[in-house]
Amino acid sequence: MDQTQQYATETLQEMGKRGIDPTPENYSVWYAYVTGANAALRHQVEILASNDQEFDKFRNQSLFEEFILPSMASAAIASAGDDLDNIVYRLSNAVGDVGESADKYGAALAQANDSLGAGGETADIKAIVGSIMAETQAMQERNVALQAELSESTSEIDGLREKLAASKREAETDGLTVAAYPFWSGIPRCVAWV
Repeated sequence: MDQTQQYATETLQEMGKRGIDPTPENYSVWYAYVTGANAALRHQVEILASNDQEFDKFRNQSLFEEFILPSMASAAIASAGDDLDNIVYRLSNAVGDVGESADKYGAALAQANDSLGAGGETADIKAIVGSIMAETQAMQERNVALQAELSESTSEIDGLREKLAASKREAETDGLTVAAYPFWSGIPRCVAWV
């Protein structure tokens, strides 16, 4: 039996020993307890157990909300942060490319101005105008690429917003019953502990 299977078996045994319903939320609490993955949770359970406290649905819900939910939210936020870092990096590169193109364009205009000021020949003027047109075309292409990147990034940011909203809904919803954790859910726990 591998380590994961052993932890799963021990988790279900621990829950059974304490008469805890095997809901997804309860399982996540007791899996973290059995594996020692959350030292603060383990410490809290040991304190409660040493004081002969019952692990009823309210206490388990409290443990889930205090010790498991935050890590779930943290994972979603970390993932969104990584995605945002990627978007910012790409946008920074795109803006840098446009800035570089603008610098080249400015240099081409300055060179054209110097050449025209020197009273060049008709052939020189045609070459200067051709150079300006080529740089103008390059600048337009960079702007189109930047607009496309901005549009794509906006779509990705909207997608991240949707993922975060879904994570929030998931964190606020009981996985088994698909019922939202009500605002007042903590009141019965507080009363039960008194």
